[in-house]
Amino acid sequence: MAKTSRGSSINLKRVSLPLLCELHNRRVLKPEYLLPERHRLPNITIRAGNIQAVFEAKMALASGKARHTKDYSPLDEGIVNLSAEATEGELREQMERVIAVIEASGQKVIACEIHRDEGKMSADGKTMQTRNVHAHVVIDRTDERGRVIQRGRRSDFRQALRD
Repeated sequence: MAKTSRGSSINLKRVSLPLLCELHNRRVLKPEYLLPERHRLPNITIRAGNIQAVFEAKMALASGKARHTKDYSPLDEGIVNLSAEATEGELREQMERVIAVIEASGQKVIACEIHRDEGKMSADGKTMQTRNVHAHVVIDRTDERGRVIQRGRRSDFRQALRD
């Protein structure tokens, strides 16, 4: 099995624009920084939930105080750095382990997309220098009543990435 880099991590941020998040993750909106077509590997969908619909449903359940808090969101998006040398099967296995750790805390993974179409080209644009393989994981961080669930330790995520 390909090793992940020692620095593998998950960086979490609140989802404030769920539709934009979904369009970016599914590559409906293609960013300018994608590798040239000849260097791109296909992206991998692990889960493809409707982020916008879950966001709206969970916002409706949130308390008035939560809804009026400036940075409140029932959803988080995590970016997981992955090994460029890993095979598709290894990447799938690794993300399933990460999803299991997240869901063991009571949270639910709505969507998970692995991007293999980003990286850095040489100055002359002829050769690829590095491939930036990473996953976008959208997490519902609330229970069925709309209350925020306390998440597990980040070290649990890091361990799942290394195993």
